[in-house]
Amino acid sequence: RLDPGFPGAAKQLAEALLGLREPPPTPAPPAATPTPNLALVEEMLGQAQAAYTAGEWTTTIETLLALRAKDPTYRSVEVDGFLYAALRNRGIQRISQDHLLEEGIYDLSLAGSFAPLDEEASNWRGWAQLYLTANSYFGLNWEQAAFYFELVSRVAPGIRGDVSWKYAVSLRMYALQLVAAGDPCLAEELMGVSLEVLPDEAVAPTATAVYDACQTATAPAPPPRATATPQETPTETATPEG
Repeated sequence: RLDPGFPGAAKQLAEALLGLREPPPTPAPPAATPTPNLALVEEMLGQAQAAYTAGEWTTTIETLLALRAKDPTYRSVEVDGFLYAALRNRGIQRISQDHLLEEGIYDLSLAGSFAPLDEEASNWRGWAQLYLTANSYFGLNWEQAAFYFELVSRVAPGIRGDVSWKYAVSLRMYALQLVAAGDPCLAEELMGVSLEVLPDEAVAPTATAVYDACQTATAPAPPPRATATPQETPTETATPEG
């Protein structure tokens, strides 16, 4: 329109008009998405279920984690439920039977990330943490070690085989510290408790010495010794001469 004689303008216009009359190209069909093969993950879930039924907690957990690595979305709610239960059961078993306290606490903490722990699982985790707290004072602070091992011996005496021994040793060592600090009678009481917890003939001489120290400290003072009252010596007085 601005310059009809411009070289090639008419030809270009004809081609453009011809292109407008042609039907639009048919869009290519989208590439077909291959159907995922679920046979493998289904088989893995079946293996995990069988291991769970047999009480093989580690196999259950490892199989479910491998399944999740292959397909994170496959029956995710069901997989989460199995993971929670297997971790919870293995955590309790590790603490109560295998005496692997740190590992058991870890399992129960992982289970708690899926759902709140039930009362039994919470109790076992708390008892294991209490033992580890008591053990952290053993050899460093005998008073605190005796305090915490007393709690452990009350709520979970079988959580490890050395609870009674460590409680008794903590009491005895704290008693000796009390003797050195000038409190033999409280020391005597603690020595008595330690021997009730774990009788030991080798400790008897020490316990006897602590007992004697308490008796000496509480013995009444002897009465003051009577002293004779000095007699006044009569003196002669001069009689005036009559």
